[in-house]
Amino acid sequence: MRRFALLPILVVLALLAASCGGSTSTSGAGSSAGASVAPASAPLFVTIDADPGSGQWKQAETLLDKFPGKQKLLDAITGELTKQGVSYEQDIKPALGPEVDIAVLGLEEGSRDVVAMVQPADKAKLQALLAKVEAKDPSSKAVSTEYKGWTLVSDKQSSLDRFKAEADKGALADDATFQEAMAKESGDALVKAYANGAALNQLVDQVAAQAGSACTGGTAGTVKLRSISGAVSVESDGVRVQARMRSDGATSSGGASTAKLLDEIPAGALAVLAFHGTDQFTQAFDQLQGCRAQVQQGLGAIESLLGVKLEELGALFANDAALYVRAGTPIPEVTLISHQSDPQAALATIDKLARNLGGFAGAGAPRDTTIDGTPVKEIVVGGRVSIFYAALSDKVVVTDSRTGFEDLLRSGGSKLKDDPAFKSAQEASGMPSDTPFFFYVDIQDSLSLVESLVQLAGADIPPDIDANLRPLRSFVYYSSGPAGEVDLNLFLELQ
Repeated sequence: MRRFALLPILVVLALLAASCGGSTSTSGAGSSAGASVAPASAPLFVTIDADPGSGQWKQAETLLDKFPGKQKLLDAITGELTKQGVSYEQDIKPALGPEVDIAVLGLEEGSRDVVAMVQPADKAKLQALLAKVEAKDPSSKAVSTEYKGWTLVSDKQSSLDRFKAEADKGALADDATFQEAMAKESGDALVKAYANGAALNQLVDQVAAQAGSACTGGTAGTVKLRSISGAVSVESDGVRVQARMRSDGATSSGGASTAKLLDEIPAGALAVLAFHGTDQFTQAFDQLQGCRAQVQQGLGAIESLLGVKLEELGALFANDAALYVRAGTPIPEVTLISHQSDPQAALATIDKLARNLGGFAGAGAPRDTTIDGTPVKEIVVGGRVSIFYAALSDKVVVTDSRTGFEDLLRSGGSKLKDDPAFKSAQEASGMPSDTPFFFYVDIQDSLSLVESLVQLAGADIPPDIDANLRPLRSFVYYSSGPAGEVDLNLFLELQ
């Protein structure tokens, strides 16, 4: 595997180096042509846009222009190619076509043959490139063959023979599972990938059988993957990584949504982790009852340390919950809010956790106090940092800041849904308000906070690092879709 990994790495490095122009091509990657040739039996398939003149690479160039260190990065990449004894213009560009595809023919140990597929503009240049790579690193020996207008490259002849034999039986593009998985994948992406769920399920079962499953029972085994697909694409205001998981037997989340939390979390949050647990969150603890004795013994030790049952801990996060960070003095405010059907029972769980873990953290016993007339519990860690917790209406709150409580007690005030930075991130990423899970970071304001903390420590962030971090605006990761068709989105917003 290592020997064959060098060629795709060289392709990506070269395209990054070439993204500063020089190509006048206007063609896009489109849908993968290689899928019409790759064998339907391939459990993994990756296609890379190898045309530096495509819309995606032009968009990437535009985004790279936002970073002052762009040229330094490109010089470093060019230098790395030179170390490998190749150049983009003379060796790599003429050796590649519009896309590079990677087909993995098996996942079981001993059958993980990997084949690269290219349509070189100059076949002689491709052979010369492979020879140069091998001369630089003898362990990178590669063999190639022609098949239906494509050049196949691998580290051994048997992989090429297997590819052709299996491809003769049917193409991946005609496979129903592949078609379903890729139906929503845009043709305009730098990288697209597909994994066959049945093959992954079989691999997991084999690994579990070899290791000896520690737990039996539960419902986890009834969920079977059909497929996983994904793509990396460049947009006008950032970079998106998306994955789609299709499965059978998944339990419905019951319309879980974090929309209510957007009305409660105060504006100015630098980072937010929000989710709706539903009953599925606590079901995981029920499945632990089928575990072997040694596992149950370990779980018992954890419960003894925490002072609570795992089921009680899971119940704290069975509904809407959010952990968020805001700027604070002298340390940032960290607050947890968790909606409860029985807030007093949840408060009792937190109280037991505070009493048991407080001793390990050098904290005294919880004491009664008030914030804005509201009764709360307080523990002091290390004699300096106070942590407050209380039940407020239908939720419990834990925070290291009085302001955190005060802002939650106020019925008015600006909330996260009104925060300009969050609204920009939500719009750019396409995150719906009713997503059951999201993780958000306001990178721009977080950097300002980090810079202030560094300066208080008597240091400074190096100017070149600071300048290259400034284009980063936000990061959002969220999930959407019904049970059995979950979409995961990661978006890095630039400005």
